[in-house]
Amino acid sequence: MLRKDPCQQRPTSLCSGNRSLTKLGAGQHHVYWQGPTVDFDLGANGDQTMMPVYNLPAIETLFQRYGVVNGSAYVVAGLGMTVLSRGDIYVVPIVSGVGARLGLNVGYLKFTDHPTWNRFLTALH
Repeated sequence: MLRKDPCQQRPTSLCSGNRSLTKLGAGQHHVYWQGPTVDFDLGANGDQTMMPVYNLPAIETLFQRYGVVNGSAYVVAGLGMTVLSRGDIYVVPIVSGVGARLGLNVGYLKFTDHPTWNRFLTALH
């Protein structure tokens, strides 16, 4: 399971982050993600996200690109989830948020075992 910090909501965003992935029997592994999105958002929110990963046969199979289409609408508080899939692997970002938001996001997330275009993450590793 990965936990991530929220991305900025703008007309276009470069989303990135890194956390440890814990897999039963395989220990902890550092995972980075990055990807562009096109956002259509109204309102403001604060949120927390966790990303359970299902059917992961080996850590290395996580490291690929997953398409994202995500929509949300809530006032005061809400909970939402998106299912990203590639073959039999499922990454399910579950977001809990407070505020007021109406939005649609389209893009992709790419998971890697090292930072790529976001050089700021190099200092965090």
